[in-house]
Parts: sequence; structure tokens; C-alpha cells
Amino acid sequence: MLWLRFFLIINLLASPAHAAFDSAKANQNKTLELLRITPDGRDVAAGNEIVFQFNRPVVPLGKMDRNENEIPITISPKPACEWRWLERSALACRLTDKNKLKPATRYRILVSNTLKTEDGTALSQPVQHSFITERPKVSFTSFKEWKAPAMPYVRLTFNHPVHKSSVEKTVFFESQKQRFNPIVELPPVPQKNQSQPSDDEMDENFNTQPETKPQANFSRFWIIHPEKMLPENADVTLQIEPGLKSQLGEEFGNEQRVIESFATFPKFEFLGFSCVDNQEKPLDFKPDQKPSKRCNPLRTPQLVFSAPVPIESIKNGLKLTPDLAGGRKDYDPWEKSYRSSQLNRPHHKNEKYTVHLPELLKAYHNYSLELNGQIADSFGRILNKPVSLQFLTDNRLPAYHFEHYKIVLESGLDSQAPIYTTNFLKEI
Repeated sequence: MLWLRFFLIINLLASPAHAAFDSAKANQNKTLELLRITPDGRDVAAGNEIVFQFNRPVVPLGKMDRNENEIPITISPKPACEWRWLERSALACRLTDKNKLKPATRYRILVSNTLKTEDGTALSQPVQHSFITERPKVSFTSFKEWKAPAMPYVRLTFNHPVHKSSVEKTVFFESQKQRFNPIVELPPVPQKNQSQPSDDEMDENFNTQPETKPQANFSRFWIIHPEKMLPENADVTLQIEPGLKSQLGEEFGNEQRVIESFATFPKFEFLGFSCVDNQEKPLDFKPDQKPSKRCNPLRTPQLVFSAPVPIESIKNGLKLTPDLAGGRKDYDPWEKSYRSSQLNRPHHKNEKYTVHLPELLKAYHNYSLELNGQIADSFGRILNKPVSLQFLTDNRLPAYHFEHYKIVLESGLDSQAPIYTTNFLKEI
């Protein structure tokens, strides 16, 4: 039995060596194939590495760095490769951050069939490969302002500096099946110590772009507007088609999509007065309409228009009875109201613009509201005719409030807890 155990142990110890020998022999019998080259495809990141993966070991273990003249691979345009075998079957062209792949560039690769393994096995035929790094495209849009109800100014941010003429040719407005070509301008130089974030800070691609010297008519930021007025109260799309020219490479942009959808403004109108009742249901009051329901006096009502209206215009053109100041002459209820033109964002069809009254209303009152005909929207368009309507407020809902957050009532002592109540019908 001892000799049998000894024989089994010898066989077990010898088996790994046999396995390694068999694996090496199997690799020797394999033809050499290039399984993949990465990156591959279109609009790939302009990275720091090109990797060639083979189906079997090509070089022995040891020194893995290689000189350019030792690698039978041609890449065009030629990058500043630092060649290195990552492992025996994977070869890499490594690039420094300064010499990384160029954006908007088509790289063509030819792997010669003179590339051989240790045992002399070569590729059966040369291998060709190509890929395109990220091409120019629109990465961010924002409405700079509306100069008129049908004249939007839109700021475009691109992932590359792009040529002005290519923006003029590829970006356009479309409304009612009609194309409107853009006027393209550089944005104004930002003021120092600006409080709002810049486009660079908002753009996720900013930190990944290589440093470039400014060139005339190339920029990542352009402001565009239609060369003539768009139709009034119409749906509009801002679109891009292939052809953007990048400063960073020769490949043109291939985007063909709708960048933004919006609408132009309708004529300026007063649409009514809005509030909610004591059950939180919305109520709308129209001119020359007799009111039948009542507003919750503790919910802020609002005036509704078809376009933005400046607070100053409302302040000077609104007459509310009873008045919001409660008869006081030394108090301006509109003084702390938020002021915004609302012209730096897209408008959409049937969108309504509201102005909230700055004070709560009196409970259970009949109100009259008058707007003189000189109230103007943010574009300077006036109503042209006065407006008057009536609305009603309801009683305040029953409510209570303790004067103190924590209250202690002691037994045997005449202790009290102050409480304020509103519209309780009887003592609790």
C-alpha cells in the first residue's frame, strides 16, 4: 500500500507541469488573431489609449516597453504613442494628457501581418480599423431674452469651439413649416465678479476639452436669433442639421435633431382673476361676470395675463376696493414684491402669467377690481381698454393657535393656557 500512495503523490505533483505544457502547446497550435481594437465606433471619447487585444500570447514575460520601430502598426493621423504590452496578449498605444487623441478626428489603423509571436506565428492578413472621436454638437441651450413677442435670443453652448459660418448653415428656427435662418453673434464679455455660474461651470464637457488658442470666428458660445420676426402665437422649433465645423478636428458634426421647442407670445390680454375657495378648489373670475362663489381670504389671489407684466405696471394701473394698504398713505404693499421680466425663458402655447397680490384680503367682503387701459406687458404692449370685475371673499376657516409652544398645567392650581381662536361657533 505504501508504494501505491507514493505513486499517487508523484502523479499529483507532476500534473500542473503537464497542464502548463499542454496550455503552451495549445497556444503554439493556435493561429494569431486580433480580437478587437479599442476604441471603436463613432463619437468616442478622445482618450489617452488605443489597445490591441490578441487571442494568444505574443511576447514573452519581461521588458514590456517597446520602441516605435518594433511595432508594425500604422496609425493616421500619427499620435505620439508610448508603446507597451499591458500583458503578453494586449498591446497599448499610450498617450500623455498633453498628446491625447484629437477630438473630431477619424483615426485609421493598419496592423501589418509581419507582427509575429515568439514561435513565429503571424497574422494571416493585415487588419484595418478606424474610429471617430467626439464630433462637435450642441451641449446646452438657454434663453438669453425675448426682444419682442416673436423675437427670441437663444444662447448655445457647444462641446467644441465651432465656426460661426457653420452655425449659420446648420442651426435654424422652424415655424408653420417655414425655415428662419439665424443671425449669429458672440455673447457679450461677462462682467467681473458675476454672481451667477458661467456656462463653463454648467457644461459637463468643459473640463474634458484640450486647451486651445482662440481663433477668429471660433467659439464654444454663440447667441442666435431669427433674421426676421417669427409668426405670432405659433409653435417654434430650434433645430440643427449636420455640418458643424470644429476648431479641434476635421470631422464635421452629424447632429440632426430638435434642440428646443417653444412658442411665440400671443397678443396681450387680461385673462381674469384667480383664487381658491375654502375647500382649496380653484376659482376663476372674468370681466363682466357676476361672482357666485367666494375666495379663501387667507390664500393669495392672482391676476392672470397672456404675457409677463412688470410689477410697476400693475402697481400704477390697478385699483382694488377695499385697497391693499388698508387706507394707509404711508405704506406701499407692492414695495417688497418680487420683480422679474420673465423674458429669459421659453414660452409655451397657452401658458399663463400671473401676478400675485402682495397682501391677504379682508374676510367676507365684496371686492371690485379695475385695471386702466395703460397697463403694459414686458414688451410695452398695452391693454388698450380698461377692465373691471367683481369678486367675493369668504369667512376665514375655524382655526386656533396656542401662544406658547410648550404649556404646563399644574393640578390643584389655577393655571391657564392662552389660546387664540378664529370663527369657533361655541366653546370647546
